[in-house]
Amino acid sequence: MHGPAGLAALAVLALLPLSELSLQIVNALVISLLPPDMLPKMDFREGIPSENATLVVVPMMLSTLEVVREELEKLEVRFLGNRNENIFYSLFSDFLDSDQPTTPGDAELLKAAQDGIVSLNSRYPGNRFLLFHRVRTWSESEQKWIGRERKRGKLGELNAFLCGHGTQGIFQEGQLPLPLPFRHPPAAATPLPLERPPP
Repeated sequence: MHGPAGLAALAVLALLPLSELSLQIVNALVISLLPPDMLPKMDFREGIPSENATLVVVPMMLSTLEVVREELEKLEVRFLGNRNENIFYSLFSDFLDSDQPTTPGDAELLKAAQDGIVSLNSRYPGNRFLLFHRVRTWSESEQKWIGRERKRGKLGELNAFLCGHGTQGIFQEGQLPLPLPFRHPPAAATPLPLERPPP
């Protein structure tokens, strides 16, 4: 490799190890001079106090009686995995999309969900189970009657309701604990953390 171009290339290659060394030195100085701050967190090892009461919200579709039964069973499993007295468990249901605002099977499906929540509250003390539900609204973009804005709209309506600004009609069954500062919508495949046994 001869000539000015070759010498320039060799110079660039020679600088690469120096730049890596410089980067490591800078990183070490930053870590030593600016130590990381501890992030604040809540300590609930002794349980969740009433002022931090939490509502676990499970969005679902009222599609069939079997689906309703399965969702009620999964809600019970979530409760059995964490029985802290200040955690409450709810389903928030929509009907399936339709060409009409109501369909013949709607009432039966909603009644099954309501009865399931009543049954859970009768089996376990504390009125820990609730049901929220929305009616269909017309969607111009979908050209169907649907739950407004799907899951995002559902959780938005729930937050508005809990803040006192939403539609009261979405609360269908159960006994709502107030105030309720924390809402947790778990993903379908994400289990809630299990309650730790006492040491």
